[in-house]
Amino acid sequence: MVTRADRSRLLGFGLATCLLAPAFLVSAYAGWPSNVLNPEGRDKVREYVAMTVPQGWAFFTKSPEESEIGVYDARTGETLLVTPQTRVENAFGLSRNQRAQGPELALIASQITDWHECPMDREICFSEASGAETQSVENDAFVRTICGAAFVTGEKPTPWAYRDFDGVQRSQIQQIARVHVSCAEPKRKP
Repeated sequence: MVTRADRSRLLGFGLATCLLAPAFLVSAYAGWPSNVLNPEGRDKVREYVAMTVPQGWAFFTKSPEESEIGVYDARTGETLLVTPQTRVENAFGLSRNQRAQGPELALIASQITDWHECPMDREICFSEASGAETQSVENDAFVRTICGAAFVTGEKPTPWAYRDFDGVQRSQIQQIARVHVSCAEPKRKP
């Protein structure tokens, strides 16, 4: 036997479905790609939905063409980045210390005042930067992976279409700074 409470719940569910289903269908319609029957730029419903409730992954992702910060050992030229996450040193992804390196590197880069342009080959950039004045910066991050003499770089990634070509590096250094990173004791809460 259907009780009055069950009937109220069923009525509430039906009403919510009737209100949300059209919104879902209009949203799905606006997200479909344009086709011959419905070309882009000629649909007012799609334009209105895109303006009022925009959808997309831009909030969650970073453009693959956006500049990146890199860091290299000043003596060897080897990268100091502890990525990718699945390396043996990162316990095949179980360690989360490499996740802290991005904010640590941003903290270091924010203290650099003198960047040098470097539109050349990586080795030439390192060679020229070796003669530049060393800037002292503090690294007071809780997890410290960057200490001592280093080159901090601003790099532009190579487009995917060219990555497999012989002699093409994964990124092109655009600017470089020679730094000495002093690693202070981590600040602990009392």
